[in-house]
Amino acid sequence: MKPTSEERREVARRLRDEGLYASLMPRDQFFRWMFDVVDSPKTVASMTMHLADLIEPDPERTCRAEVLRCREDDGSQSACLVCSECGEKLRYREAAADDGEPDYELLPYCAGCGARVEGAGE
Repeated sequence: MKPTSEERREVARRLRDEGLYASLMPRDQFFRWMFDVVDSPKTVASMTMHLADLIEPDPERTCRAEVLRCREDDGSQSACLVCSECGEKLRYREAAADDGEPDYELLPYCAGCGARVEGAGE
């Protein structure tokens, strides 16, 4: 889960307020203090990864809709839209159109991998 702005601000505040004393701490005490400030499991690797996410969260994963031929339940083939990342058939919902005929729009996220579908819902 991406860190919230509130979480980033709280960690920054604690680092600024309490960090002045960090140079006076023995090494093992410093790491215990950092684990508490960052609120991470008690391994250095997890703490540093969480700090990195606080500084720069991973960008949102995206995919594109690709047109492929898909086999229907009755055995026939038709064109369908699939996720460019995982190949899952993309889902859509019926939407109102200006001409009164039903229209369809892609759901904003792939059900297979969770990536945001570029151009969906626009």
